[in-house]
Amino acid sequence: GRLISSLSAIPKEQEVLFPFNTFFEVSQIMGPASKQFLESQLLCSLAAVQVFEMREVTQAQGLEGMAMKSVERMQKKRQELLTNSCILLSMLGKGDTKGWEELLQKPIDVNIQDPTGKTLLLFSLENGFVEVSLALMEKKADITT
Repeated sequence: GRLISSLSAIPKEQEVLFPFNTFFEVSQIMGPASKQFLESQLLCSLAAVQVFEMREVTQAQGLEGMAMKSVERMQKKRQELLTNSCILLSMLGKGDTKGWEELLQKPIDVNIQDPTGKTLLLFSLENGFVEVSLALMEKKADITT
């Protein structure tokens, strides 16, 4: 990067201008001693903010890190969807309707199927759970399966 301290509004601040497509990775949250030192150099309080130590990485490393975090978030969300959906599928299969409203407030795949192909909607309709069926349809459950 190129030092641009002369443009800074804060005395003693060392601002650096980086070229376009410069990537950084957060290495850790700045510890109290480092944060206190930074406050003394900037002559302002950082008590209300988190300060992160960062390191420059290559564009490939930056993009790879972003992609991996995106995949991890998607996997976590999918796991949560499956867990909640399987719990509801199991409940309806046993004729248990206690707690279904709470489950439908969580992320859920309303079109999940059991090994025989039965969906949540089919289970609720077969068992006469009208309220559950209506709620599933409101959540866009597929009525054709």
